[in-house]
Amino acid sequence: LGEPSTVDKSQKYKDKSSIFNQKIKDIEKARNQAIQDSNIHRIEQQVSHNIASAAREYETMLEALAQSEPGGGGGGGEAGDPNHPTNAAQSFLLQVIAQGGDGRL
Repeated sequence: LGEPSTVDKSQKYKDKSSIFNQKIKDIEKARNQAIQDSNIHRIEQQVSHNIASAAREYETMLEALAQSEPGGGGGGGEAGDPNHPTNAAQSFLLQVIAQGGDGRL
């Protein structure tokens, strides 16, 4: 079993060490790429979830604003009036979204 002790294994396998080192590097590279792909997928899912949540909150806020308008609302604001509550809220929310959603303008 195995090589006789008289065989110099360092010489026998010397020329193959670069092959083994390259295989190790390739395995590490593939493993790191898989981790990055997994992280990217997780981040994409979180962003999609955050966008969906923001859209639901935005719609809820617009419905609340429409109901709080004089006369029962439902009209969605007077077109062209930037001071109308619905239009002002829409403008503010679009600014927040454009700034990254951190609330600072």
